[in-house]
Amino acid sequence: MSIRSSLFLVAWLVSTPWLSWGQQVAASRLPPSVGDLANKTFAIGEAAESSPAGNDVQHYFIFHPDGRATFRETRGNTVVKDSPLGWQLVGDSLFLQPGPVRMQVEGKTQPIDREPIKQAIRKVSGGYLLTQKQEQMLLREVK
Repeated sequence: MSIRSSLFLVAWLVSTPWLSWGQQVAASRLPPSVGDLANKTFAIGEAAESSPAGNDVQHYFIFHPDGRATFRETRGNTVVKDSPLGWQLVGDSLFLQPGPVRMQVEGKTQPIDREPIKQAIRKVSGGYLLTQKQEQMLLREVK
């Protein structure tokens, strides 16, 4: 093997990890797009072992492409509650819009709109990390 070939080989071996690291860093800094979330179901939190009784409570977000989403609570295989939400990605933020609260005052039902919840979103290994002030929530895709 010539000196030129061995120098090229050493240079290639040294530079390859740095190049791949740079690609990973650049890819992880890109904010997610609507296509990354739409038509997908995400479990909230770390994967947990199920109890033998099979009555574990689990929470999910189901994102639809038209800006609607569903917050689903299950116990075992039974759906306990579905709550409609709106969702929108703006830059590196995910806005979740809870449905209005309906209150009955003096015999009249009035909807009261709620404020959207703004959370920073970024792709991490294993899913997406939502951050709001001091709280963090991991979304894991359910296939």
